[in-house]
Amino acid sequence: MIQDKTASSSSVQSCETAESRPGVVKFYLQCKRLFVFQLKLYIDAFRDVVLSALSFFAFLFDVVLMRDPQSGYFEKVLALGRRSERLINLFEQHGRAGQQADSVGRSEAKPKPQPER
Repeated sequence: MIQDKTASSSSVQSCETAESRPGVVKFYLQCKRLFVFQLKLYIDAFRDVVLSALSFFAFLFDVVLMRDPQSGYFEKVLALGRRSERLINLFEQHGRAGQQADSVGRSEAKPKPQPER
């Protein structure tokens, strides 16, 4: 019985410590944002290298096969680049569906258009 009281009091103290230290939570959140940003930078750099090679070969195939520039392989590589940029969302400029990102990177709901009278 004495051990139960000791264990429960230490768990209460640990809960109070986490809540009474908002600086630790802020530091953790900042570290998490830094880690996610660095990971996205590495993914974006890898994507750039791959798209660079793909675009060169796509252009060559389009020229050799005399494909229409609007429906050629190069246009498909450009479309792939746009999709992957939205997916990576490095600077959080692309909000979720129905949302837009502000200059700080937080999303907010898009204002509804006013009907014309």
